[in-house]
Amino acid sequence: MHTVRFVHTGGAFEAENGRTLLSIADENGKSVQRGCNNGMCDICRLRIVRGVEHLLNAKTQRPFATSRVQSCIAEIHGDVDVER
Repeated sequence: MHTVRFVHTGGAFEAENGRTLLSIADENGKSVQRGCNNGMCDICRLRIVRGVEHLLNAKTQRPFATSRVQSCIAEIHGDVDVER
């Protein structure tokens, strides 16, 4: 289990390896804007304050190149702090 902390709205939540940030936000009542839900529209982008190295792109299984990630395809593989 990993901890995802939502810095902008408060709250830290435990989540299983491979879950997306958007699904964790939804499950815990955190509002994140959304659009296509498949990484194409960029509406759901969040800024990672800490732990970007613990995220993989669900489509490519590669790390993200920046700290701004699409929450719908950002799979966690370690502790992460998220901000808008």
